[in-house]
Amino acid sequence: GSGEKSTILTTTQATGDVFSVHTWGVHIRHLGFTAASGVTRTSGAYVNFTANAVQSSLEHFEMYKAFVGVNMASGATLYVEKGSIRDISTASGSAGIVVSDGNDHYIRNITMDNQADRQPSYGILISKTGCVNIMDCDIIHCTNDLHITGGASIYVVNCFFDTAVNGIWIESPSDSSPIVRCHFIGCWTSTHTGGGVTIVNSGVVDTIE
Repeated sequence: GSGEKSTILTTTQATGDVFSVHTWGVHIRHLGFTAASGVTRTSGAYVNFTANAVQSSLEHFEMYKAFVGVNMASGATLYVEKGSIRDISTASGSAGIVVSDGNDHYIRNITMDNQADRQPSYGILISKTGCVNIMDCDIIHCTNDLHITGGASIYVVNCFFDTAVNGIWIESPSDSSPIVRCHFIGCWTSTHTGGGVTIVNSGVVDTIE
């Protein structure tokens, strides 16, 4: 596009993906995304990187009124960076970014914010990963700003998880969905109505620093 405030893709659909990437080496840049007036998103992502979308990226973007802004399931080497995600849908399961599978993912320089009384279910939701790096992000007003239900090698550095119900929520639903090797360095998890960091004793949760 010609700039995230200049080239804006507007969906008229409440469901479904806007971009679904199924091949390697796709780079999406300098675009804005929103839903048409009167449309409430209830499923689907603005950008869905599937398992085959390796060596791909999304950068310099803005998103408004998404159900899920970005779904990250690429097999390897996926970058989502330098973006803003705001006014996310409040439908159950909504999130700015979902990491649902894959490895070698990088989430960098992302700001999310919503109205205090209209928060999505999650800011960043990680349900399955072999490696994800989250750096220099500011996640605000997202009910659970960072919610982890499964995955290994989750490294979070220099991030704010701010002013929501919970900052970081870590809970494995079962022994078959372990959460291991998570490192949090230089992170803010405060000003919440619930907890800053909550680790629920269920399933397998191990090696949290």
